[in-house]
Amino acid sequence: MFQAKFNKIIIFIFILIISIFSFTNSVYAKASEPYKSNAIFLEVVGQSVGFFSLNTDYRFHPNFTFRAGFGISLGFTVPVSINFITGKESSHHLEIGTGVTYAKGLGKAEGLVPTAVFGYRYQPREGGLMFRLSFTPCLAINKSTGIDRSGYVETYYNVEFFPLAGISIGYCFKKNK
Repeated sequence: MFQAKFNKIIIFIFILIISIFSFTNSVYAKASEPYKSNAIFLEVVGQSVGFFSLNTDYRFHPNFTFRAGFGISLGFTVPVSINFITGKESSHHLEIGTGVTYAKGLGKAEGLVPTAVFGYRYQPREGGLMFRLSFTPCLAINKSTGIDRSGYVETYYNVEFFPLAGISIGYCFKKNK
């Protein structure tokens, strides 16, 4: 029951964030120089929680990106996140974000895994080679059941913290006017 409520809360938060930033994107698009680019990159460990993932990243606002990917490890993973990046006039950025990764076949990190990202991103304004180096902590929430002393079945939730890191390399494409 906890996992179902947690899943609904995560989905609601993502829909809310996307709605808010879609509105701000339409307001800022008319007021500023367009800085929108798509990127595709390969990430080792990081928010994919597995060995590696292939990701796409869409910069929908000068300071915000939406990222989604597919990862392979002992099972498979699907990382999704919203990231804030600094320095819209520069190619060097501090990246801070949050997301969730769906993981299947990873043992302790199974189901929806909340993730975060704190790192450095090199992404040129004119497009080209991009590079990311990040600290990507995640939480594994596991459900277990047991029988208490009076014979009743109890449900326990174990939360484990995993301090991961990631490195990414890819290519970004500047949107044509």
